[in-house]
Amino acid sequence: MKYNQSEKGQTVIETALMMIFLLVLFFGMAEIARAWWLKNQLNNAARVAVRVAIVTPTLSSIGSPEPCTSPSSAVAVTACNSITNTALHDSATVDLDVGHSGNAIPGDTVKVTVTGDFVSVVPNLAGLSFGLFPTSLNMTSDASMRYE
Repeated sequence: MKYNQSEKGQTVIETALMMIFLLVLFFGMAEIARAWWLKNQLNNAARVAVRVAIVTPTLSSIGSPEPCTSPSSAVAVTACNSITNTALHDSATVDLDVGHSGNAIPGDTVKVTVTGDFVSVVPNLAGLSFGLFPTSLNMTSDASMRYE
């Protein structure tokens, strides 16, 4: 089949437009997978920390969320050490709630909440996707168990 000059140009333009769409789709899927992985790290950190919390003698609530950059309690240290992604680790905070009294007694429900920020590594993805893929996202995970 023989093409004239204007049809060849049309094919190049159509290919370029489709490549932009496919690249945004590909990088968007990669960022969603990465966000899911980071959310799983927060889930794991909360589960590990609450396991440590329920066997800690004389457990009391943390006054305010502890940042993972300088954790002081054993629960926060355990949660922060289980986060392997550096960017998530640096933005993560750990909060411990032992219930009504502030000091845990056997039978109380102990809850550990771990919060961190997902930041996209693909620049301008939000703009190219018309906001479908965010550039940052605050993620929270919690786990609770009965104090022993």
